[in-house]
Amino acid sequence: MSKQVEYSGNSADITCLQQQLALFPQGRSDILAILQLDAYWESGYHEQACKQIKSPEAIYKAIQLAQQSAVSGDYETTAIYLDCIEWMKRRSSHHSAAMLYRELGIYYQERGMSAEAFRAYKFAGELHPTVWAEPYIAQSDILWHSGQQEMAIQVLESALARSTNATATYQLARALGLRLEEMGLQRPAYCAMRRALQVEGAVALNSAPETWRMDLRQRISRLEDSEIINDRLYPEVCDGSQ
Repeated sequence: MSKQVEYSGNSADITCLQQQLALFPQGRSDILAILQLDAYWESGYHEQACKQIKSPEAIYKAIQLAQQSAVSGDYETTAIYLDCIEWMKRRSSHHSAAMLYRELGIYYQERGMSAEAFRAYKFAGELHPTVWAEPYIAQSDILWHSGQQEMAIQVLESALARSTNATATYQLARALGLRLEEMGLQRPAYCAMRRALQVEGAVALNSAPETWRMDLRQRISRLEDSEIINDRLYPEVCDGSQ
């Protein structure tokens, strides 16, 4: 029978803590990692806490702590937790972490910290199991406003090419169309907008408000009335035939 250990996450005596944790059965490394993460963090030993984030159980515990920090508005602590979780950066997806990185990106962007925001949005896109539009549109906006228009367009085009979801496709294609039109590239803008229109029926109103839908139709109609675009040539205009 293993010895029972009383644990207090507020203990500042790390040596004592290590002695207590050593009494746990070694087969329960998952519990040990969570206890160590909690204890080190509460004691102010953040670097040691980060080193405990190895097992899936510890990762989920770290995500939970990051979520609690985000809810309370402590995004600096959220950032520390997320940056500790190297496991997530080596895997292809993790929904909870992706959502937190998005929140972190918003936090940084609101404070004018563009480089940090871009990095957070990049992780949000990479960690999510499927392509979702928000982090890519946010990355594109940061690049656009820093004068890197071509890179901004590339971010949207790359995400759109990988999208398998109607909502993401609609939002990415719409954003791409607006940016291309702003650059004066009317033909590719028209094609991007038409692509958004094609999937519009499968997108919920909360993801594509009626104002967006009306605006998109008006822009498409305006382009079709121009000399550059002739709707009767569609889809040839958009497949490179013309």
